[in-house]
Order: sequence, then C-alpha cells, then structure tokens
Amino acid sequence: MRNAALAGILAISLIAVLAIFGVQRKDPFPEPLAQRDAVRLAIVGDIMLGREVGTLMDTNGYDYPLKNISAFLKNFDISIGNFEGTVRDIYNYRDGLKLKFSFSPKSLTQLVDANFSIMSLANNHAFDYDTAGFEETRQKLQSVGISPLGHPYDVSKGIVTTVELKNRLVSFLGFNATVPAFDTLKAADLVSKTKSENPSSTLIVLIHWGDEYVATHNATQEKIAHALATSGANLIIGTHPHVVQDVELYQDTLIFYSLGNFVFDQNFSAETKKGLMLGVELHATSTDVGLFPVNIVRSQPTLMNKAERTLFLETVSKKSPAALRDQILKGLLTF
Repeated sequence: MRNAALAGILAISLIAVLAIFGVQRKDPFPEPLAQRDAVRLAIVGDIMLGREVGTLMDTNGYDYPLKNISAFLKNFDISIGNFEGTVRDIYNYRDGLKLKFSFSPKSLTQLVDANFSIMSLANNHAFDYDTAGFEETRQKLQSVGISPLGHPYDVSKGIVTTVELKNRLVSFLGFNATVPAFDTLKAADLVSKTKSENPSSTLIVLIHWGDEYVATHNATQEKIAHALATSGANLIIGTHPHVVQDVELYQDTLIFYSLGNFVFDQNFSAETKKGLMLGVELHATSTDVGLFPVNIVRSQPTLMNKAERTLFLETVSKKSPAALRDQILKGLLTF
C-alpha cells in the first residue's frame, strides 16, 4: 500500500475531477485519476444495442449511444463491458420484445472509438440465436479488434484473455452464473490455474449473476465471489441485475456485485436508468478504483453532475459494509 501522502494526492486529484464534471464542462478532463504511468481500465456494465437502442441509432447515427461518454473513455488504456446480445448481418430489433437481442454490425464502430477492447459474452443473451449467432458475434467483434470474452455455458471455452499494457499483464475471466449448471468449484479451479500460470498478472473476473432489479447481492453471489477471491481473483465485477448493487472487500479482493446498465432501453424505473462506471488504476503494490456513476437518458450514458453523484454514492455506501463507506462516498477505493 502506498504511503499516506500519495494516497492524499490521489484523493485530491479525484475530488478535482468530480468538481470539474460537477459543473458539466463540455471538454473532457484529461486525467480521470492521478498517475500517468499506471495502467488504466474503464469497466462498465450491460451494453445492449438492439430493440429501442437500435431504433435510436437508425434515427440519430450509430455513434448515438456513446456520444456523451466516448471522450471520457478515451482517457483510459482500454474499456471493458458486458455485451448483452448478438451482432449479426441479419438482425431484427423487434425480436427484443421477445428478449432476443440482435445488433447491427455498424454499431461496433462506436465501441472501437471509445477504446473498448474486451467484451464479455458470458451472459444469458449470448446464445439468443444459438451457436451460429454466438459464433457470428465472436467473429464480428474480432474483426474490429475487440476480444470476445467467455462462453455462456462452458467455463473452459475461450474465457481467458490476457493483455499487456505498459509492461504489465492483466488477465480477464468471464463467467455466466445465471445458468443452473454453473459450477463454482470448476470456476474457482480455473481462477487458481490462471493465477498460477501468470502470478504477476492482475486477474479480473467479469461475472453475470444475481437477481434482476434487486439492489443488493444474494447469498449465492456471495458464495461464488468468496470462492473466486480465495482462488486468486484480484477484482470481481458483476452484471445482470440491471441495477447497481453493493460493494464488498473480501480478504484482498474488491467485489462490485453489479454495475447495473450502461447502454440500455430499460426506462421503466429510476434504478435501471443509472449505472456505475469504474476507472481502475493499477499500481505496483495497490489498485485504485474511481467510481463514476452515469445517468442513462434515452439509452445514452452521461456522467452525473456533482449533486447527483453525491446522492448516488450515498445510496451505494449505505448498502455496503461500514468499512468501505467513507471511500465510496469519496468516489475512490484503494486496496
């Protein structure tokens, strides 16, 4: 853990960032966190580019969903998210009414422009169009330079992605725990194996799990999270509930049980129209995680202003363990 002086500088830096965004400056502030030489990752929740989102893109352009957030994401080395559906040459937005999501290949350009390099397919919509749709999605993502992460049913199929950033290795695993057959022990074994093969690598697990529209994690999520943490995961990040859930520090592993939505058309509640974006900064002996909540207005994520952010982080802090509340309120966690 770094010394107190440096931690203070980081906190002051983040406060300055929040103040700048609080007055809604149009030009993006260039430093989400403090250290230029650190590895920086932006990690977001569910991205769904079909149904009403697709219709909005047809009307307003394929850069429409990320128009308000793309410049901010470019401050990071790479961006990572959960790809909630399929991308196909033959797509049908209306199938979204039956909860089968398909997107236009043209929608991928905006993801590349916003630094998205990894998209998790370990979720309950990656097989909306069966194996053929899944494989076409993988190919379409790879063709624009985005690595597809994980498999919705088999934890052994292509779920490990390792990237080298600024001479540092970062490994990602993707799991879908929404299926009854999810094997926690098998997943934990894979975490342990991956960590042992790359002991110097930071290991981040993206996992789909939990109860939809429920603001706190359940017992099954906790059991899985603790098993993965014990096996060597450094950071665990959840999706699927479509709302932001609580945060936990277990042993030395920080767990975000759900980041909620990022690009979605779930306009039926205040909670589904908010999401949490993480700015992860990796250092030699510690990790800083900046909390950047967003409003999702007509499927466009936009950074909250200062007052909105304060209220949002208060809500997250109250449902998280007391030991983390002060850090959550400041919008910066160090572990």
